[in-house]
Formats: sequence, structure tokens, C-alpha cells
Amino acid sequence: MRWDIGKIWVICCFVLAACHGSKQQNIEVLRCSNCSGEALETPPSYKVTDIIKLETNIESFITNIKQMEMNDSLIFILNGSENLYVFDRNGNFKNQIGKKGEAPNEYLVLNTFYINAVEQMVVLIDSYKNVLLNYSFDGKYISTISMSPNALLNCNNTLLMDDNTLMLFNMMGIKESIAYSLIDMNKKELIGKYFSYAPIMTNNYIYSFSRHPIAATENGANIILPLCDTIYNYSASSHTFEPKYIVETPRKMASKYQIRNDKKQTYSAELYDLWEEGYFTGFNGIYETKEKIILTFLNGIIMGYFIFDKLDRKGNYYIYEYDDASGEIPFYPVIYTYDNKFIASVGAEKLLEYKGSIKNRIFQDAIKDLKEDDNPCLLIYELE
Repeated sequence: MRWDIGKIWVICCFVLAACHGSKQQNIEVLRCSNCSGEALETPPSYKVTDIIKLETNIESFITNIKQMEMNDSLIFILNGSENLYVFDRNGNFKNQIGKKGEAPNEYLVLNTFYINAVEQMVVLIDSYKNVLLNYSFDGKYISTISMSPNALLNCNNTLLMDDNTLMLFNMMGIKESIAYSLIDMNKKELIGKYFSYAPIMTNNYIYSFSRHPIAATENGANIILPLCDTIYNYSASSHTFEPKYIVETPRKMASKYQIRNDKKQTYSAELYDLWEEGYFTGFNGIYETKEKIILTFLNGIIMGYFIFDKLDRKGNYYIYEYDDASGEIPFYPVIYTYDNKFIASVGAEKLLEYKGSIKNRIFQDAIKDLKEDDNPCLLIYELE
């Protein structure tokens, strides 16, 4: 598939500069092997190692997986902004954690959550009440922590560091113009705000440019920013953000300074216009294992991903294709990683469409008793 969808496309060189316009030294460029040609419709070589059917019952019905986390024995699923469900690694429903309400142990808004492995608890974030709610894995309420004013405003994703610093990803909004902030969980204090969205303004609504903007690393995290080809690294040991990678892009990278902030147009419409003008409009997700980096993107009507291999130091851009003519299980958008595995969520109705064409034993065993209105299934991939 051509990047311009039939329009004349001038191949643009990538710019070796960070998103803020300053030249950077000693930053690795994630090279792209197909930037001067076509995005690949055939996915990289992979295999499906398992399919987990999430149990469906009246207590665990899933409409939209907003966030997923795992530990050695459990799967945690945030259903929209309403419910947090716990399943075992076989997909059996265990319990719900917390519930919506005005009581001290309840939330009004469930923005996001994280797992505190050291304390063996799940922490729910409610920006409306401005609190953290601590629960055991089996759903027992432990405590509530009140935060400083506006510390959790527009929070939409989190990562707890080994030094007990909590990184918050904040949505674009009317009042909040900072993408990331840090909280010292020992002192329960906001200790820093980083990366302004300005001059981007969303006027009268909030907007999240990414559903997964943070990827954990051995000593911190890698993060992405809107309209940006630079991946920044946060070091938990030095408590600093530094540019780590610049990603080679198939078109010239658009800048946030090109957003017109037209009150008649949404931010999404502005991105579409930039794509129409021949720009690449950045990434909306980052996932990382020891061997691979996956960056997802939506540019105009093109939905795809960039995979970089850390061993051979090369990457390729791919377009999502769900054609079952190959007889193989398609490669679906990633929502979580662990070890060197990638997990996607696929609706039961969609999987049943492949029943007659995909003969894979793992697939056939998984859909044997599947019904159209069942919960989504988790597909576990290994890239070869």
C-alpha cells in the first residue's frame, strides 16, 4: 500500500532533530528499511502461541478494553472507565476490584490503574476525587490516599518505577497542558511536570493522543509525544528525561507548531489535514520487549505499526490487514507485552468469521465453544 493512497508523494528525508527543534547528539536513529517505498501489507513472521478466552458472565461482561496489565498469575482488564476485572492466566474470571460510587472506598471516575508488585496490591486512580484507592488482588479494600490539588488532573495512564516514583500520562485538556508528571509516592507529592502540549489546544474537550504512551525499561521508561519522531527515556536512577531514539519516518514529520487550533476543527481533524498535505503525524502507542520495539500509528486513514528489531538494528512499517485468505490468524493491534510476547484483543464475533478459513489447531480449539456475544479473546504472538 502506498503511503499517499494514490496521490503523488515526494519522498522526504527524516530530520535528525528532536521535536522541539534543537539538534541532538549521540541519539540512535531507528532506521527504516522501507521508508522510501511502500508500507508492507504482509506482517512480519510470527506465530500465535496461545489464545485466552476471557470468561463471560453477568459479573465480567467486557465492552471495551481500555487498559490491560498482567503479573505472573493474573490478568487485569479495565473495561472502559467503569469496571476493573481480574482473570487468571487461563481466562477464568476471579473478581472485580472496586466499584463506582461516592463512598470512601469507591470511585467516581476510574481513569487508570497500576499494579504495585512490592506491596501486592492494585491502585486505582480517580482524578475527580483526586485519590488513589488501594486494593488487594482479590478485591479487598485497603486504603485511600488523597493527593495534592490537581495532581491527578486528566491522568490517563501510569507506570510505577522501582524507586517508588509514579509517572502519570496526562491528556490534552482545557486546563492541563503538560503531557507527563511525576509523583514521589514516599512523600505523596507531585515533584515535576514535563513536556508541554503548547501550542496545541483542545478548547472545550479533553483528548488522549495515545492509549499506551509509556513502555517500561530496565531502569525507567521510554515515552512518546504527539507529532514527534523522538522517543524519550526517563531514568529512575538520575530522575531525568533524555532523548533516546529518533525514528526514521516515511514522510516528513509534522510539528505540533503546525496545528492551527481552529475552534471549528477538532485536533483529530487537524491531524488528518496534515496527513493530506503529505506529512507523517506521529505515533499513538509504544510497546517494547528485550528484542523488539513496536510503535503504532494512525495517519489519515492508514492504521499501522513500525517494528524495530534491537538485534539487527533495522525496522519496517506495516499496514494492518485482516484478510484471512492466507489461512493464518491475522496480526492484530498490540495492547500489551511481556517477555518477548505481544498480546492483542479480538472480539468473539470477528474470530468466528474466520472459522471456516483458519485451520490452526490453537485457533480451532479456542473458538470451539465461542459465541458471538462472548468477551474478547486475547491472542498471544511471538515475532520470529
